[in-house]
Amino acid sequence: MIKKTLVYGLIPALIFVQSCALFASEKLETDAATEEATLTLNTEQSQHFQTLTHKMMGHISLARFALAIKQPRQAVHQIEKAQIIAANLGSQWPESRINADFNYGKIDYAKNNRVKDYYVPVVDDVLLISDYEDIFNYLRTLNVQETGASLVRLKIAINLNDIEAALDSALRSVLEYKKYEEAQQTLATTFNHAVIEEKEIEDPVLAISENLALAKAFLNNGQYDKSRSTFKYVQARLNGMQDAGSMDENSVKRFTTELGELQIALRKNDPSKALSIYDHIDEWMKIVRGY
Repeated sequence: MIKKTLVYGLIPALIFVQSCALFASEKLETDAATEEATLTLNTEQSQHFQTLTHKMMGHISLARFALAIKQPRQAVHQIEKAQIIAANLGSQWPESRINADFNYGKIDYAKNNRVKDYYVPVVDDVLLISDYEDIFNYLRTLNVQETGASLVRLKIAINLNDIEAALDSALRSVLEYKKYEEAQQTLATTFNHAVIEEKEIEDPVLAISENLALAKAFLNNGQYDKSRSTFKYVQARLNGMQDAGSMDENSVKRFTTELGELQIALRKNDPSKALSIYDHIDEWMKIVRGY
């Protein structure tokens, strides 16, 4: 009798254990599916938010530059653009820190016998220049000599809380206290502290191809001087291809001569020549990428 009772008692227990195991298995499968979907979503979001971060850093750099050329209204515009992005990131990004690598067009210019620089974001070979056009157009009216332009890769680590505080401080310095140099220093420090590493593209073929794309982007936006400066940088990198054995001496000489001719054409700021130069760049990019 006791034996039968034990058997009868075990059956419900076994059924209960099996049910729990089945439920646990189903839950694990559901959790795994949910986690996979979440990871996919986060990957898409990550790419979107990193692009926003990219643009935000560009606005910070251009705000600093606007103050350097005595354009406080443009600086305010750039700071406010950066604030909007920072607020967007702060409300949707799961943590305050963001780490990423970005491509920037780096433009060097000389002012008061000192060489300075500023950065314009590049995404998928597209120069994000529309928000900065007024600054570039004003720059043409000044006696500011642009000494170089090239594509650089920046490794960035930012803390959104620090960025938002710095932007608020810079905006107050401009609007309330008219302390433009103080605001400029705040923005410069913010940008420079965020940059962990800046480097040129090491591979000469990739460097030339990417910088031709940058020259094309400048040209497409009517920034002929910057396009010309980028061609000059490409000329310098052609020697690297020859040294690496990737291109023969005659080809290097031919490309160098043609680049020199295009730079002369660009000095005339003639939009009618832009289209032929634009097509020429496409042809070069195909040739270079074939090496």
